[in-house]
Amino acid sequence: NVAFKKVDAIKYIKKTDSLFDIILIKQTIHFFSKKQIKSLLNLAKTKLNKKGQILIFSLETNKNEIPCFKTMKSKLLKSLKRDNDIMKLVKKNLKNYKNSNFNFKVNLKKTKYIQMIKNRYISCLLDISEGKIKKGINEIKSNYKSKIKFNDTLNCISYKK
Repeated sequence: NVAFKKVDAIKYIKKTDSLFDIILIKQTIHFFSKKQIKSLLNLAKTKLNKKGQILIFSLETNKNEIPCFKTMKSKLLKSLKRDNDIMKLVKKNLKNYKNSNFNFKVNLKKTKYIQMIKNRYISCLLDISEGKIKKGINEIKSNYKSKIKFNDTLNCISYKK
């Protein structure tokens, strides 16, 4: 059985008596402080079944191809730098981990991508003002063709008990 929960992960893992086959952290670890990440990982390791594993997915930090407008690019680069530091912390904590990448070829209409930006589909857009979002959408409209194509790469760190 698969159960997805939208809860405070640290509180939930502290409280539960359950053991898990998989603990999945997908593109959210950057919302935690470094202290919280250490706590979450240490707790997660204790809540795995005998052959359980932790999977942590994060954006590829080095060769990211996400189409951006100027302000978005600046915020994304800052975020990716922090993600890189976080992944070093995760690897140090998990020690015996495997690293792999998942590549997705993205092909979508520019109108769809603009709607995604309006909906702030990526965390680097969350604190950008409405005015800068509108300005950025105009940049996207003028800088990209009607179809936007790029490679979206997720880095996966997997840890087995």
